[in-house]
Amino acid sequence: MFSFGANDSGWAGKQQGIELSESIANARSILSQAKQLYPILMVSPPPCGDNQILANLSQEFALVCNELDVAYLDVFSSLLKSPIWLAEAKANDGAHPKADGYAEFAAIVQNWEAWLNWFTP
Repeated sequence: MFSFGANDSGWAGKQQGIELSESIANARSILSQAKQLYPILMVSPPPCGDNQILANLSQEFALVCNELDVAYLDVFSSLLKSPIWLAEAKANDGAHPKADGYAEFAAIVQNWEAWLNWFTP
């Protein structure tokens, strides 16, 4: 299970250290290599900080996963509509919610068909 990219966006108010093209190339490389060894899944970064950058990153990761035939779950779009996720993240550090926000995240993953099938031989 892979999920990366939020820190690439500079959500903590820091300058983005990795350009979008480099994030996409890194994802493609990591997923391509891992797929040769194991069954893999990928989850998008959740909303935090500059959500436009993360929306773009999530969309690009979805394209890479489609290209590589890797199951991809877009939690970004779902959590961006979640008042619980957004309120808890804002009240905490701007990115990380408390337990109820993570419970919403977990419920999205737990209801994902690819996740459920991952455990079926």
